[in-house]
Amino acid sequence: MASGLTSGTINGTSTLTKSGEGTWSITGPTGFTGTLDIVGGTVTVPNGTGGSFGALPTITVTNGVFDVAKTDLFGNAAGSTQDITLNGGGVLTNGTSTFAGFNSFKNITLNGGEMRVTGTSNVLVGAGGARFQAYEIKGVVSVGGTVPSSITNPNDLPNAAINIGDSFDAAQVIFDVANVTASPAADLTVTATLRNSELPGFGAPINTGLQKIGPGTMVLAATNAYTGLTSVSEGRLVVNGSIAGSATSVDGGTVSGSGILGAVNVNSGGKLAPGEAIGTMATGPLTLAAASTLELEINTSTRTTDLIITDGDLVLDKDFGSALLTITDLGSNAVLAANTTLTFINYTGTWNGGLFRVGGALIPDDGTFQLGGNVFRLDYNAGGNSVALISVPEPNAISIMTVALGCVGLRRRYRRAAAKGT
Repeated sequence: MASGLTSGTINGTSTLTKSGEGTWSITGPTGFTGTLDIVGGTVTVPNGTGGSFGALPTITVTNGVFDVAKTDLFGNAAGSTQDITLNGGGVLTNGTSTFAGFNSFKNITLNGGEMRVTGTSNVLVGAGGARFQAYEIKGVVSVGGTVPSSITNPNDLPNAAINIGDSFDAAQVIFDVANVTASPAADLTVTATLRNSELPGFGAPINTGLQKIGPGTMVLAATNAYTGLTSVSEGRLVVNGSIAGSATSVDGGTVSGSGILGAVNVNSGGKLAPGEAIGTMATGPLTLAAASTLELEINTSTRTTDLIITDGDLVLDKDFGSALLTITDLGSNAVLAANTTLTFINYTGTWNGGLFRVGGALIPDDGTFQLGGNVFRLDYNAGGNSVALISVPEPNAISIMTVALGCVGLRRRYRRAAAKGT
């Protein structure tokens, strides 16, 4: 279909395809119930347009833009069941900062596409601000294709968040992220703010959450405002922004990044990896269960380490096998001066007395182990509220010291024996 302005009613149930570089604007009510396929240019539904599509069988955008400035084009937040697929080069937008729409989607498939926040609708403004600002995602976000996908707020617009979760259901939205890059690099990057869903026109927000599945890497870069549970069962969730209002359960896969989290529970099979390379992660109370893993990176060349700043208690399993501590030296295995301290957890509450295993060995408080050319003492209560690696003299020095002390002892015994014989 060529570019141009289309108004009035569009009827039919077949596939409607938009190609070419121009813009097609729908400005009148529509009775169309077929499949919309955008393979070039832009299809826009302006703010203030009468009528609505209802739920279309399929909307697919490839190398084009679908600009939905009209609010509730597919029905209201409670009733919409619309799915959409954004392939490579496909972009979904919601108008401009002046004329923006809010629309609810059930399932979103991102195969290298972008869901872009370009405006805020300010629908149902209450004491807590606009309750329906840009989009709502109710079901599953599936990430595939061969290149990374994104959910963005490129102009950093205020009050332009995305509601996650059904308006009448506090269940988590599922992000099923494939490893499309075949590497640890981001497969899905979310720079738009995610917030709780809302009951249309009623009461307080619903505490909705996020579930990360699939082997790929998902990055949360914004200051998010949802307060339901964040759970990770596979792949990697990188938090470089904030999910401070959400408790995080790591049931499998890895949570990493240099952001701010709420309470964190790392369960059996789950991994926590603060920072990206050397970095700092902030959490609420931190619990590491048996067979969970804390992946720590240090750099002996620069004498630096990852750091977790925990606002609350530190709980390490002490009944069923303890948490695992793995340590990777990003430096050149430099031998550290004695008493060099690498603090990797600060906690404001108390330590429960649980221990880490390093290389299969249970390390007690002030116990030692060797890593490369260094021997470290593991202090769980350094300074009263920190967990730290403290270097002790290198193994050869310990051996020499032991031999020297032995020789001194032998000389003293020889002298005593000689004295007795005279």
